[in-house]
Amino acid sequence: LSNHLAFWQPFPIQAILSACRMHACQPFPVKVLPGRLEQDSAPWSSFLPDDLRPKQVSAKVFYESASTKAQAEATTRRGDYTPVGISVFGRVWEYSQDAAGCREVQLAIEMADEESRWRIAAELQDHVWDAACGPHANHVLQKCILVMHPNHVQFIVDVLVRQQLVSQAARHKYACRIVQRLIERCPAKQTRHILEALTRDAQSISCHAYGNYVIQHVLQHCVDSVPNLCRVLEEHLPALSSDVYGAAVVSCAMSTARSHRCLSAWLAVGMDTVQFEMPYKFLRE
Repeated sequence: LSNHLAFWQPFPIQAILSACRMHACQPFPVKVLPGRLEQDSAPWSSFLPDDLRPKQVSAKVFYESASTKAQAEATTRRGDYTPVGISVFGRVWEYSQDAAGCREVQLAIEMADEESRWRIAAELQDHVWDAACGPHANHVLQKCILVMHPNHVQFIVDVLVRQQLVSQAARHKYACRIVQRLIERCPAKQTRHILEALTRDAQSISCHAYGNYVIQHVLQHCVDSVPNLCRVLEEHLPALSSDVYGAAVVSCAMSTARSHRCLSAWLAVGMDTVQFEMPYKFLRE
């Protein structure tokens, strides 16, 4: 019976149960099976019915496939966590690295006054880049940018600019969000060096899966930077229009250039519209 069950392991539990019932009419296997399972429990023994499963083995629910099981476990892990409002002072960076802890820090930032917010943010000053690239801590930095006065998040701008991390951040899965929030919330004077770095590397960033959204953010939120950025994009228009991500930037730039009356330079290039409409259509789908 052990050989039969090992062979049928990938099949649904109904097949295993049928095998058990088929062998139940034979007294010898039924007597031997429990003894062998108690001596050396097989991985599949937890799926046996109660009358055949050893007492020390816990019952398990049968999943039809590994993907179904993974989805069920992921749903359990994604269960909503409600912050309780614990004190985060002195442990901001430690909490920011954890899924539940970062929510506590975000709540503390929301509920605190400006002075307390600055105290919380100060604990992140030595961990800006690690926080920006962290799957949990990046949300804490975003919260700081969204609710604090722009002058109080200058330390984030300084790290990105002084360590020349702007282009790298724009192409990072999580850090690109930090660049986008800075563009949204901070005045152009404060983000001038960030915008200059993005403009210099506009072509490579525009053709990146995450970076193209950062360039579109600049086009949509930074009015003064639009003409310079459009001129740089114009130089790489053929490459951008044939790239699936660059095409999205071209489409955004066309719309923005029209609203800022600098469309003539784009039209003068004489690009075939189909060249960038096709990949952009693919991206939207």
